[in-house]
Amino acid sequence: MSTANQIKGIFFCEFHPTQGPIIAYQIPEDLIKKETFDALHIYIIPKKELFERDITVNALGHKILGYPVHIDSPKYARNALIFNLCFVFDQQTCTTDYEPVVKKLSAYLTQLELESGYLSNEESRKEIPKLMQDVLQALNTHGMCHVPMSKSTTIHLKVTSRITMPPAVADHDVPILVKDSGSISEWDLTTKQILPYLDGFNHVAFIATEADVEINLVKACLQNLHIQMFMPQPLKYIDFLKIKTYKMSVLDM
Repeated sequence: MSTANQIKGIFFCEFHPTQGPIIAYQIPEDLIKKETFDALHIYIIPKKELFERDITVNALGHKILGYPVHIDSPKYARNALIFNLCFVFDQQTCTTDYEPVVKKLSAYLTQLELESGYLSNEESRKEIPKLMQDVLQALNTHGMCHVPMSKSTTIHLKVTSRITMPPAVADHDVPILVKDSGSISEWDLTTKQILPYLDGFNHVAFIATEADVEINLVKACLQNLHIQMFMPQPLKYIDFLKIKTYKMSVLDM
């Protein structure tokens, strides 16, 4: 993983029945100072209406990403368990790729709490720092982690870049594959029909006619190739009209 977007640390905070909002555990131990947390806890342990929502706090030199959880039950003091496991980044880091990871990790912790009291039991909660350390190291090193928690639960997390919308395709664009599309058998029927015509010379309208595929469907298939081939620009386009104009200019010379 790029060091520019790495997680600086992870902390687990909760609403303590007598002390109020506190950081129970953090990795590394000096990650968030008490005065910093005291200034920001109203955003990290927010009002109930904001629970089970992505939160991002960008202040005091940190960018904090969390997903606060509220579990109602009469077995808890004040009839509720309130917690938030947060990732901490440099203030300028783009954290959108980590939002699903934090949400999924919170869901795992909720599941473990409902199954075995993992977060509220004094013995099992001692394992939280090790869990945070394992997650931190694996995500920063490999972008994914697999942490066994019980016979029935293994935490699986993966940082995946958000898909950006592919460019619009015009009738006169000439698509050029810059990456091997792999075995043609892997693709859907329509894509199989148009792939043989992606030779760097045929424009979209011509491909639609020769492949006997409706032109808007050809455009949709080309856009889908951008997404499915897992690279920033698997296809490039040349404007056929410019090529034609250039050829005519050369012939007139």
